[in-house]
Amino acid sequence: MSTNKLKNKDELNVITWNVEDFTELKTLVSKTGLMNELRNQDILLLQEWNNKNEEGFKFIFNLNYYRNKYFKYVSVDRVAIVYNTNIFDSNKTIKEKIKLEFEDPHFLERTYTKGRQKSNILTILYPIDKHYNPICVISFHLSAYVPSQHKGFHKKQLTQLIVDARKIIEKTHKITNYDILIAGDTNYRIPIKEVKNIQPFPNKVQFSSVIA
Repeated sequence: MSTNKLKNKDELNVITWNVEDFTELKTLVSKTGLMNELRNQDILLLQEWNNKNEEGFKFIFNLNYYRNKYFKYVSVDRVAIVYNTNIFDSNKTIKEKIKLEFEDPHFLERTYTKGRQKSNILTILYPIDKHYNPICVISFHLSAYVPSQHKGFHKKQLTQLIVDARKIIEKTHKITNYDILIAGDTNYRIPIKEVKNIQPFPNKVQFSSVIA
């Protein structure tokens, strides 16, 4: 296997996944086909990751088991990014925490959410092949609010997250040529009748040249 996949292929395999604290980890790792599919990913954007829970470390251990790949992860608050170090230089990885926009939850929402201000993660990954731009990966988990009680709030959170990320990339780290990958859990409650009309996206992304 090539130590640098991007020499032969301009695509990355990517998955976003709310892992729910890995409450089903034993069942997950027992499914060889599923674990092999996860090992074939180059970047995993995870939500509901718990740094205080050993299950996350067990998951990374299992990803690295029986394969000539080596995955590392970075995390902030309750989100994480796992990446393949055969493709990305872990010595250059940059991790940044970005606070989300905040509104107090409605009293009914307090029954299932603490309504705290969340932080999401921006990770800048540098391909080993220097012909490629750094890829700036944002794993997000928006507030679990009902849209009717917070009109336009999820859009506001996501928009500001992107704005803040670009400021960090361009102003703090002085990076001008880069790619962005953003994915996560919007916590947006879609009516069931609309869910069946949603078409899943393929989990392959391509490098572009420059984000203007």
